[in-house]
Amino acid sequence: MNKIGIHPFSHDSSICMINHDEKEIFAISTERVSRYKHDYRFVAPLLDKFCDINKDTKILVSIDDVNVKYIEYFNIKYKLSTILKPHRVYLNSSKSKKSKIAKLFLKSPISGLKTILMQIKMQSIIIEKDQKSFSSFLAQKYGADEKNIKYIDHHFSHACSTYYSAPINFKNNSLIMTLDGQGDGAFCKVFIAKNNIPFEVSKSSVNASIPLLYSIFTSVAGFTPNADEGKLEALACYGSLSKENELYKVLNNAFQYNKDFEITIKDNNKEFPFYSMANQSMEISIYLEKWKERLGAQEFSSAIQLFFEEFFLKYIKDLKVKYNLDNISLAGGAFANVKLNLRVVEDNVFDEVYIFHAMGDDGASFGALIYDDVCDGLDIDWIRDDNMPYYGTSYSEDEVKSVLENNKDHIDFEFLGDTSYCNLAKDIKDNKICALFQGKMEYGPRALGHRSILGNPRNSQVREDINLKFKKREWFQPFCPSILEEEREKIFKFSYPNKYMTCAFTVKDEIADELPSIVHVDNTARPQFVEMKDDVYYFNLLKELKKINKYGVVLNTSFNIHGKTIVMTPQDALDDFFACGIDALYIENFKVVKK
Repeated sequence: MNKIGIHPFSHDSSICMINHDEKEIFAISTERVSRYKHDYRFVAPLLDKFCDINKDTKILVSIDDVNVKYIEYFNIKYKLSTILKPHRVYLNSSKSKKSKIAKLFLKSPISGLKTILMQIKMQSIIIEKDQKSFSSFLAQKYGADEKNIKYIDHHFSHACSTYYSAPINFKNNSLIMTLDGQGDGAFCKVFIAKNNIPFEVSKSSVNASIPLLYSIFTSVAGFTPNADEGKLEALACYGSLSKENELYKVLNNAFQYNKDFEITIKDNNKEFPFYSMANQSMEISIYLEKWKERLGAQEFSSAIQLFFEEFFLKYIKDLKVKYNLDNISLAGGAFANVKLNLRVVEDNVFDEVYIFHAMGDDGASFGALIYDDVCDGLDIDWIRDDNMPYYGTSYSEDEVKSVLENNKDHIDFEFLGDTSYCNLAKDIKDNKICALFQGKMEYGPRALGHRSILGNPRNSQVREDINLKFKKREWFQPFCPSILEEEREKIFKFSYPNKYMTCAFTVKDEIADELPSIVHVDNTARPQFVEMKDDVYYFNLLKELKKINKYGVVLNTSFNIHGKTIVMTPQDALDDFFACGIDALYIENFKVVKK
């Protein structure tokens, strides 16, 4: 039976398909087609472009609380966000919803009117759980049979994504924890595996969602919630990260968990007088604005980051004491917080820690699908075998050449063959900023050498040039490295063979000065460790860099310009190449430069 896993809407909607006979996975998020970051609209562009659905197709939906009206709701939300995007910096200076609308009317009356009308329309859409209406929609639009549509709890989907992709020694020997803003009424769940099936042992209501609180902090700091939490995490490193921070003390006294590991907000807490992260976001924002003015942005960010780390580190330590399992596998967007992950690893709470590479909601479609495959008795252990998440689209040399020919008035290009990595390594050593497009696109938020922009890790100016020419990121955001596995112990004080950039590690003091463009202010880096079996081309590139640049290390950031998502197609690659100051594009063994 043909099967498709879908995370149908909300931020990072996605699809997944698995061919067990060929041992191939195809998975992609809507944002890669639309190029709208964290696209939360319905996955229609993916279903239309990549899927052949009929009455025999089984559709696994990675959320239980679903309704066809969500499609209209999120379409309106998308239109609203596109209206407000040009005014984001201007509106972030406002403290209240009323003042934001008033300022918007003064700056752009048409945008202000459209915003009001769309907000009224969104509020008028009454959304209640109605799987039947959503199944009917899928049947009518795509020809699916309603009886072949199955709904799976959101956090359970996350749990399956990480448990069934973790190394084989995690099988029936690991704790599983999910942590995100919200999903099917919860924000945190804990599972243990029984007979190779995750079994829920703890659930925490969305009302006490600490990740949602983190997103509110993100918004108050002037960033985009559900997108820019990493910016807040990076800025926090410029604060003191001190337990003497007054706001940290308030947060630390506001939350608790019981013997069943249910996280709640403490009752009658006058310093933090809230009962629901989900229903009081505006009130909490106003409350936090005063704290930001009092502490400044760096100490404000530091307070929530330190609390986030300390609370969940203790939580995970206590889980270890209770269940006494060797390993822990993690998923959910909150585990994109690499500093929390570092604390868990450095404290040696578990023998091994595994974080699913698509830890955010885009990974839920994979989890829903793989669980159903297990229920059908399929052997999925091949997925556990050091798989790299190159699950997306790919393009042949002939397809790439055709696109280049169509753009030859603006570019010069030459075919270099399988050793093009030698030219690329030399360009990087010479401090040129190069884009690399090869093989299947990555699944998840990290560029892992297939849709990457690369630079010299030994030159701090390269980092500044990348920001100036196309990334336009905040000054405090670090860039990450790809590193040969054989270099890992030489560079880091403590680490493990993490291939997916899901954890930060502390760089040795004597090394940090030699690799300035990939080390953050706190002497950490979020690396991808590379072996030959992961990707031969990328491995050879790093080996060549080791020969000519002393270290098998490269600065690696995602191939996209500011405001867009990682490129998917060769034409996307050229569009972004034309729009910024990249020196050269290496695409399927072609080298491309602008005329």
